[in-house]
Amino acid sequence: MFDRFRNKVKKGATGAASGLSTADVIYEFKATPLPDAIDGLLFRVSMAAPNDPSVTGFERYTARLLTEVGAANIRSIAVEHPISVRHLSSTGLLWFAFDASDLTPEQVSCVLGVESALNRMLFIGQALKKEGFSQAAACTEELCARHDWHTMRTIGWDADRYLSGSEKGNDRLTLNGVTGARGGNWDVLTRLAEFCESVVLPYRLDYRLDCDMSCGAVEMHITVPAPEHMPRSRWVEAGNQWLDCAAQRPSAAAAYALRLVMLMTGAAFGASVGVARVCVHGHESQLSNPVVLSLEFERMPFVMGTAPSIKAGALSQETGDFDPALLFSLLHPARWAISPDAFGHNQPVEPLVSSLSERRTPLAQDIRALPNGLANVLHADRVCDLDVMSVQDEALSERLRSALADRDDAPLLATAQLEELLAAGDTASTSGAERADAPLLYCENAIARYLVDLTGAAPEQRYCRASDVRHAARSALALLYLEMGDAAGALAQAETCVKRAPTSASAYQDLITVHASQNRYDLAVDVATCALRYQVFDDAVSYLYYRLAYALWKTGRLEEAVACYGMVPEDAQMGSAAKRELAELLEEMGNREPMGAAEIAATLRVGGIPQAPTDEVVELMSKALIELCDANLPLAAAPLATMLGRIKRDDVLSAIGRSLREG
Repeated sequence: MFDRFRNKVKKGATGAASGLSTADVIYEFKATPLPDAIDGLLFRVSMAAPNDPSVTGFERYTARLLTEVGAANIRSIAVEHPISVRHLSSTGLLWFAFDASDLTPEQVSCVLGVESALNRMLFIGQALKKEGFSQAAACTEELCARHDWHTMRTIGWDADRYLSGSEKGNDRLTLNGVTGARGGNWDVLTRLAEFCESVVLPYRLDYRLDCDMSCGAVEMHITVPAPEHMPRSRWVEAGNQWLDCAAQRPSAAAAYALRLVMLMTGAAFGASVGVARVCVHGHESQLSNPVVLSLEFERMPFVMGTAPSIKAGALSQETGDFDPALLFSLLHPARWAISPDAFGHNQPVEPLVSSLSERRTPLAQDIRALPNGLANVLHADRVCDLDVMSVQDEALSERLRSALADRDDAPLLATAQLEELLAAGDTASTSGAERADAPLLYCENAIARYLVDLTGAAPEQRYCRASDVRHAARSALALLYLEMGDAAGALAQAETCVKRAPTSASAYQDLITVHASQNRYDLAVDVATCALRYQVFDDAVSYLYYRLAYALWKTGRLEEAVACYGMVPEDAQMGSAAKRELAELLEEMGNREPMGAAEIAATLRVGGIPQAPTDEVVELMSKALIELCDANLPLAAAPLATMLGRIKRDDVLSAIGRSLREG
């Protein structure tokens, strides 16, 4: 075992001599299993003599930081809980992907501590490079320490320049051809989310944003580092020695938190000249933890009092590293809630009462009118008319479960029970549309409700929410009829499902199954092609392409079949089956080569097959998102931002989705 580590020492000596850069040292933690990379470095440093040139000062300081945050415990955590080390192209930093809900608070603290230690070393490497020390072997441990502390105290040194941010254009004001109001909620949220995603900080920043530009208020929840993540040693030039500052870590964490609040506040005021008030709530390490500081700022005191101090560098001085009281005296908040203990550790506090109006009424209870421009597009007059996810028909749910439990052993009994469920009608027990003649509408998810306009509905058309339980009963009845040989009955039920759920994939899947069972693959092709016009969820899209591919194969449209099989990812639910069937089809076609992405797209286009999600879907979702956001309807807008973030693989949109949902 020790021979392996001795080999690492020899390799380290060779690496240093060959000009290993500071970034190379840190990115090794991404290239190698994290526990091995940590233990390997710690062992090399511990085995090396103080002046051993095979271990650089950069590596020694990295080992110091890792030791201070308890990195040796990472292996026991990683054994049971996967930790993936990723490199963020937006910031150049490392990001550890892990499921915090599966870890204890101590384990989460350890993982975040290691992440921050490595990112602080990346900061140090960048600073050293500016000074001409790009190679790890060219710098001392003491120089690294000096840059480490300098990085933490200067995170907000230029916060004042963000105050003029709204004078610059916002590339995200327009999304997929839809433009929000300048200075409106969408404008401010996208500016702030873009800032949070791109700002480079030594500690992880998780956040939630909220704003109401009708009253000029912005509210932010952010994470601040825990004391155990701060350095516990400090190099003092005057004494030419290392000082233990473990007792000062709480004060150092509190000072960093205030500097971070200053930075975030400057960005918020800079998002629009209409922002009059900013409130920042800090949570230690995770947003799920209690608030440990809460500060509210008014615009003019910040602009006229705090900003000049920032510009003069007063908040970035070394004297404030362990003196949060000094920093606080320069911030000029209008209201605050901070409660440090005797050691300077900020304790949980009651957050300041929000200045924002209450806008997160559950959709089913929200009777506010929709914006005029959206009512006819969403075919709803009130916010509650968009609700399709609230619980309903609780009394019927047990009857449905009982019927489904009997379907295998007693299909006739199950059929009778399902038919009885449907006999009472399909209207849901919610308010729905007020028009008595409104047609029934079932939507399997929130996005399906927003896309109804794509079915060709007249602008004035409104709907009444169908019963979820009875729709499920009808779907189950269609398949039961099919199993019992009643193809006509199955077809009637499946067609009714599609009529009442025109944007829901599950309804189309039932109808495809009925047609395929009767070898009517031409009709199955039509149904699947239509269904793809409304789908955005990966599972639904890949499953429909799989069903469509087989139906196309059976109707002799082999090129289109190959293209549709190519649209099914290998890791999808039907990925293995699609891969196997595609191989058989290609062999049947004379060992034809699979299609590349460009050929797949061209073949689908020529064949009249939508490439889901379609441009029409994305544009409609974007219009609804921006207008609902600007109209102060965050819960209605949240699913759209989340879905567009997935479609576009856009972290800013995904973050906005979380913020709209949670505030």
